[in-house]
Amino acid sequence: MPTIRLTTVTGTTDEQIQAFMEGATELAVRALGAKREGVIVHVEVLPAERYMRGGKTIAERRKET
Repeated sequence: MPTIRLTTVTGTTDEQIQAFMEGATELAVRALGAKREGVIVHVEVLPAERYMRGGKTIAERRKET
């Protein structure tokens, strides 16, 4: 029974999160031979101001584009 933790930032739509979770579940089924019913997926949605990559928050990066 694998547990998969995913992290994304605000601005990700419910549809995108659903697809993300479904894809992670499918990956566990194929790669690990896990039973679909046993795969747990947890998604944490962080504020874009609290997630940084390369010294800039995602909020800052979004303002640049």
